[in-house]
Amino acid sequence: MAGSVVTNQGNTVIAGDLEVNPSIGVPPHVTGFPPGIVTAPGAIHDADAHAAMAQADSTAVFGVLSQQNCDVIYPGDKDLILVSPLIPGEYCALGSFMLSGNLNLLGSGIWIFKSASTLITSPGSSVTGGDPCNVWWVVPSSATMDTTTAFVGNIFALTSICLKTSARLKGRTLAQTGGVTLQANSISLVCNGPTAVEISQFSAKRSDGTIVLRWIALFGGDVLGYRIYRTALTTGVSLAGLRANATSISPLISATDSGAGAYSFVDAATTSGARYAYRLVAYSPDRTVGDLALAQMGPMPTFLPLVAID
Repeated sequence: MAGSVVTNQGNTVIAGDLEVNPSIGVPPHVTGFPPGIVTAPGAIHDADAHAAMAQADSTAVFGVLSQQNCDVIYPGDKDLILVSPLIPGEYCALGSFMLSGNLNLLGSGIWIFKSASTLITSPGSSVTGGDPCNVWWVVPSSATMDTTTAFVGNIFALTSICLKTSARLKGRTLAQTGGVTLQANSISLVCNGPTAVEISQFSAKRSDGTIVLRWIALFGGDVLGYRIYRTALTTGVSLAGLRANATSISPLISATDSGAGAYSFVDAATTSGARYAYRLVAYSPDRTVGDLALAQMGPMPTFLPLVAID
């Protein structure tokens, strides 16, 4: 994901989606594919509705991760090989994070690394251990993976991300405002599936010119929070259309404990007599975003509108 453009040189292979939003200049905003390849079922989304929704989700998760408390704070720049191995936790640097060798992630759980500046690796450096779906890198400027780096995790950068020649990533590169530069890289991510979530109720009710949405999460896994999406409900609209046209109408609604509990949100920006469909989206540390269906359990996401109101 890039905020401006994606440029590639060489035989890059991406197992997943390649997206640009909001983009800059005239299209295409993706160059170098081919020779780069996006493997099925992944696809290129150049400043379309899919990319816009993905970028909104990425921005929301960046904000949530940025607000998490630090277990360990390093006073300046930090080369992570000096503290390897690391058990799960949240590690923060008041300067830059660097990696000049191997960082071993020991055990199982969630690792969050928050830099106050940049993330830069040296040639041939690596991250081993851990689950790529549970490793998160938060960078308020740019991230650079030098040549032949073998890296793990989801990189959220406020500006740009660069993978130099033959750098490999098991994870995601998510740049919010700047570009993503690729050079004969391999990017892949295989997760064990989203955290199971059971929603016992999701309802909408008109009240004094507003619509009040309520839901109860009986089990939330490690849900960080929820967001509400809304679209106008018109005759003959398809479910795919409902998802594509839905827009976020709420900030991230912080979850309590593991995400279980009772929640509500008031939608005041509605028109009397209009019909709406709403969609509930959950954010979790082990999967960036998962759509929740009414009373759904298990790992398969769905994009059904959860509730419609006349």
